[in-house]
Amino acid sequence: MLRSSSRHAVLVSALATGLAVATVVALAVVVGVGSVAHAFSHVRPEWILVLAVAEMLTAPAYVLSYRGILGIDRPAPKVPLLAWLVMAGFGPLAIRGGFGLDQEVLRVTAADARTARVRVLAQAALEWVVLAPAAWIASIVLLISGSAAMPSLLWPWAIVTPIGLAAGLWATAPERKLSWIQNRQSDAPRQAVDAIRIIHRLLRDPRDGWQAWLGTAAYWATDIVAFYAACRTFGLRASGGAVIVAYGTGYVLTRRALPFAGAGVTEFLLTFALHWVGEPLGPALAAVVAYRVFNLVLASTPALVAHRQLDRWLDNPAPRPGARSTGAGG
Repeated sequence: MLRSSSRHAVLVSALATGLAVATVVALAVVVGVGSVAHAFSHVRPEWILVLAVAEMLTAPAYVLSYRGILGIDRPAPKVPLLAWLVMAGFGPLAIRGGFGLDQEVLRVTAADARTARVRVLAQAALEWVVLAPAAWIASIVLLISGSAAMPSLLWPWAIVTPIGLAAGLWATAPERKLSWIQNRQSDAPRQAVDAIRIIHRLLRDPRDGWQAWLGTAAYWATDIVAFYAACRTFGLRASGGAVIVAYGTGYVLTRRALPFAGAGVTEFLLTFALHWVGEPLGPALAAVVAYRVFNLVLASTPALVAHRQLDRWLDNPAPRPGARSTGAGG
């Protein structure tokens, strides 16, 4: 997948961008072209700078997060390699999403392919372990304050999130044998459990993976600030809590988990998520377009450069660092 020609990568990126544009055009027709055009005629340009700077900071934050996860019980890959990996995964280059690219590269740096998959799954889990509680708190605040957001959007965040997180962590606690999983022929459930057990380790000793916690929190914070700035660019007055809930709803699956960095799906979900928290559809779509220009379209060129660098590295990889564990690192 990764060792494709540069021309192929450009075509895939163009296809993903085209899908995003087609989704935006379709939404504009449904919402009303006039209302979207009106939103673009009342732009507050000072917020565009905030949007741009915040998006630029998401990549180094994610590098720090990944370094924390990959550095448990083994030397983490070098920062330049991680930077290429993160930038390539942020772009719309992969049918299997950024995490698919990650597995392909990390199985070269890890002791085996299973370790690579477990660490990538752990990174995906960590994203939601950080984002979901933030959206949960925001939903409770909005419910208490009598926000204009739809209760049917807020109550699931307020009720299901803590129950789901608690149940998942309880069921995967390291002291549980989980024989029904161990006896299955497929290794996929065991890989998922091993990934969650890395999260257990991080929770029990935050100092062991402080880079993972700090990097993930910084990644979400900077990207949410970028999304908030996009909203303010077009005059939306959504509170910080409403923006967090809308953002979390729009990213039911994160951009690295979705094919083509979520092109098409993310534009649709984020637009309606903003509407569900009380914002008009026309300016909401305009805000999502601005956000995705920086989050998707402008990320394509660095992603293509990083893709080429990873191709060269795979042709002559550095020696694999030693490893003492292939699972949860406990």
